[in-house]
Amino acid sequence: MLTRTALERVKQETNAKQYQLFDLYVIKQWSPVDIVKTLGVTLHQVYKAKTRVLALVRAEVRKLERSLD
Repeated sequence: MLTRTALERVKQETNAKQYQLFDLYVIKQWSPVDIVKTLGVTLHQVYKAKTRVLALVRAEVRKLERSLD
């Protein structure tokens, strides 16, 4: 539940393209090569989006956890 809420919040706050790359790679589990071929981005962009968005999601989860205390 917290993760889903965090994902929704981050989706609204982050760059749409970066979130799309993150969603395809992490959530939908596409291969990075398929993402590159489909969207015309680089592998570096896919990995960078994963790293950045995942950090934001983790931070948002921590915020949500603190608000429950």
